[in-house]
Amino acid sequence: MENKTYETEIGESLITNVHCSSMSITPEKKIPLKEFYKEIESLDFYEHGSTRGSGWSAVTLYGMGEHMTDHHSKYGIETPVNDWCLEDKAPIITKYFKENFFSNMKYKRIRIMRLDPGGVIRPHNDNEKNTLSNAINIELGPEKPCFTMLTMIGQQNLHLWPGRVYLFNNHFYHAVMNNSDTYRYQIIVHADNMKEMRNELIRSKESFVRGVWRDNNANIEAAVWYSVGKKKGTGCENVPYITDTLDELKKHNKKGLFLNGRFKNKTIVKGKPLHLFFDEWRKSNKDTIQTDLFCLWNPDKPDPISLDYTVHKPKESIGYWTYTTDALVEYVSSNSINYDIDLVIGPSTGTNLEHLGITYNCDKFLAFNYNEESNKIHKAIRDKFRFEEYEFRSWEAWEKETRKQCNKYKFNCHTAISANSPTRRLFVNINPFAFVDKVYNGIYDYILIDIINNPEKLLPYIKNKKIVINTSNIYGYVDMLDMYSLQELKDSWNRLMNVLKQAEYCYFIGEDYWKVNKRMFIK
Repeated sequence: MENKTYETEIGESLITNVHCSSMSITPEKKIPLKEFYKEIESLDFYEHGSTRGSGWSAVTLYGMGEHMTDHHSKYGIETPVNDWCLEDKAPIITKYFKENFFSNMKYKRIRIMRLDPGGVIRPHNDNEKNTLSNAINIELGPEKPCFTMLTMIGQQNLHLWPGRVYLFNNHFYHAVMNNSDTYRYQIIVHADNMKEMRNELIRSKESFVRGVWRDNNANIEAAVWYSVGKKKGTGCENVPYITDTLDELKKHNKKGLFLNGRFKNKTIVKGKPLHLFFDEWRKSNKDTIQTDLFCLWNPDKPDPISLDYTVHKPKESIGYWTYTTDALVEYVSSNSINYDIDLVIGPSTGTNLEHLGITYNCDKFLAFNYNEESNKIHKAIRDKFRFEEYEFRSWEAWEKETRKQCNKYKFNCHTAISANSPTRRLFVNINPFAFVDKVYNGIYDYILIDIINNPEKLLPYIKNKKIVINTSNIYGYVDMLDMYSLQELKDSWNRLMNVLKQAEYCYFIGEDYWKVNKRMFIK
């Protein structure tokens, strides 16, 4: 498969039908915050969004006029004529967006937004589609604004800092509160060619939400996943420029990384994961480094030197049972609850099935797993409370019983017996007795299925039914990348999607083969 195809696929996956509140991107040149502030503080601002909150105002940088801060339809205009509105009042900001933001971007509208101290933008959403690509947001300050995305079970605060440029999923209801004693400034950029630029935006920092990069080598994608780690504060995973041949890397004529196709595991170089070592190496302008599995190419210093490295293989996952509820079910789209659901489907671990059963008011469950022991453990935990007159008083009781059953079946057990566990957070707005009701009165079927190799086994259970299905991180789990090539995972994913199309209604929750969290309707 050509690299371009992979790029397009990744871009499509990352910005559409995805549960992701925001994703950082990097413009061609850094935002000059001090210069921006100096000009912004001298501008006139006009009342904006009075029906959505208080203390909110704006001025248009590019559009129909500096005072026309809303959509052109609000002014009775069918075909707007846009131009630069503040060239005399804000020449530095204007020049930046003309020359230094994204050179290929075709602007539709650019506005500078201001929220007064104590100002509030009430909960609202701006997009019917679950996508990141609607607009680019630039945070200017203060240091810690309160920007909250509201979900069905609570709130999720966004990580914002002055100078952050990010795509925002405004499909979800969100609110802003300025609890500081200074103005909160933000720039919102709309463009006519956002869809065409999605790969450029996502690759602007050579960063993805998950550690998968483009390549046509079957195992490189696994290698990238094992070699990268979370970059603190960005919500993204740092990925260097990677090619599948050294010759291609040389032609790129920039510092970059070549991975041999046999490279599949997390690699430590001088005590650091490869991606962090790469970042330090890139900044220090050191010599080209070449080993039998990878090469760090510096075109300024082409003569290679060697160094030692170690490979860390992932832990075997067989015999592992997790109690903690999967965070993938945490932020279910509110518009997904349109039908009386016939069946909730998910792995026989944790409390995901019960949580979704409460959310969708469904009492019928299909629990699946690739090993019979997991099904038996889940059923045994339920039976403890159903048949032994064991009074359910707290989450600790369920958690402790999980440990007992896992010990019985000699499974490694991951539990989180604490008030701060993910499960407690998930159920903060759910009456514990609603959970108990599902455990006691729910109708459960258990099936043995390897969903990667045989997704068609689901067909008899879902055909012509209204279903919600959670596949968790099965397709993006690191062990899967070790066991299967990306193409094999993709083929299995497509087969699963074709199976799910046989349902009358299907809402899907889970990671895709690019490790992107998906929330989507399957039609």
